[in-house]
Amino acid sequence: MIKFRMVIISFIEVAFPLTIAAVAHDCSSPGDCMQTAGYNAIVSIVGGILGLAAAIFGKAILDTLQNTFLKELWPISPDEKATPGAVATPRELAERARRAARAHPTDCSSSTAQVADDYGITALNNLPTANKQVQYMQNPENGWRTVTAEEAQDLANQGYLVIAGRAEPNGIGHVAVVVPGQMVQSGDGNSYPLVAGGALDSNNPGVPGAAYSENGHGVNHAWSRRHRQEVEYYVPLARTP
Repeated sequence: MIKFRMVIISFIEVAFPLTIAAVAHDCSSPGDCMQTAGYNAIVSIVGGILGLAAAIFGKAILDTLQNTFLKELWPISPDEKATPGAVATPRELAERARRAARAHPTDCSSSTAQVADDYGITALNNLPTANKQVQYMQNPENGWRTVTAEEAQDLANQGYLVIAGRAEPNGIGHVAVVVPGQMVQSGDGNSYPLVAGGALDSNNPGVPGAAYSENGHGVNHAWSRRHRQEVEYYVPLARTP
């Protein structure tokens, strides 16, 4: 087994430089690389190498290989950066939101962070208020982008994580998770996505506020008429931590 591993290591040590050299020789840019036959051959070779490495050495070495030289050979494209992150089934999303609302009935930031954590996104766990979570998601460098209300509902209906939020500079903001369903037509003439999560009743601490929902209600129920048009919808990108 040791000798066999040494053969594989030697093969990888030889193949990697040849692969890099081939890419440099066959094309002048990542986009050009993808159009060459040499590039496609390299993809097949490296895929085989990674498969052997994973089988022999386990997942740890595969992750290391993917996180080092592969990032140089195949940078993330702008299109990939603009795609949503992990996806669940719509039913799973609804259940995650329901479970989080029940666990944190008076704390919108904690219920939202729990659902995000279910998607493998842990950053919101360290942001204990809605205002801080919204400010974090507003920064593109943190790996989030905004979508329209219609896009938010459509993505949630596909099982993607979408967070509705509005910061209140001089008070308490609010965040909620967009859940699958049909948009709600409001008396103000607009349609709003369905959201679920905990909510604080500022007049009765310890009691869920009117914005609380386990199964989802319209944004027009979670925010006042004066503020609902200011709500933004945030989607984590594919590689958000």
